[in-house]
Amino acid sequence: MADGASSDGKVDMAFIVEAVSRLTGVSVRQIMSYSRRYEIAAVRQRAYLACHRNGHSFAAIGRHFNRDHTTIMSGVKRADAREKSVAMG
Repeated sequence: MADGASSDGKVDMAFIVEAVSRLTGVSVRQIMSYSRRYEIAAVRQRAYLACHRNGHSFAAIGRHFNRDHTTIMSGVKRADAREKSVAMG
């Protein structure tokens, strides 16, 4: 859909990944890759967090990114901690 909403009212994960890509300058291809470079992994984890905050389950996010749900859980935790540490100053 053009506005990124899926039929269940959640923002489509592909739309979220594209938005994160535009905001960070990291390509969708890099976000979806298996690269472990910090600069890419941190952005990928930010995308996991955005998907999770938009109501997607860890399992669904894992299927989208072709990762195990426990990888998604860890990535969400790391992205959330990074976000909080930046907010604290």
